[in-house]
Amino acid sequence: MLFYSIFLIEESVELRTLDQERVAIARRGRLISTQKDYKTAKEVGLLLAKEKQLLFIDFTVLEP
Repeated sequence: MLFYSIFLIEESVELRTLDQERVAIARRGRLISTQKDYKTAKEVGLLLAKEKQLLFIDFTVLEP
């Protein structure tokens, strides 16, 4: 089962799998939420990005 993490980065909100977390942490990202359901994680990320007026980047589909 995959788990998904939402990170708040200075210029964006990022959705990543747990395997990709080290990249977000290296960029000084702040972990906002971890979800085991992709749909829920994406919804949370999109809402946060809208609230903060930031770009939302879904790295779960951008990186292999």
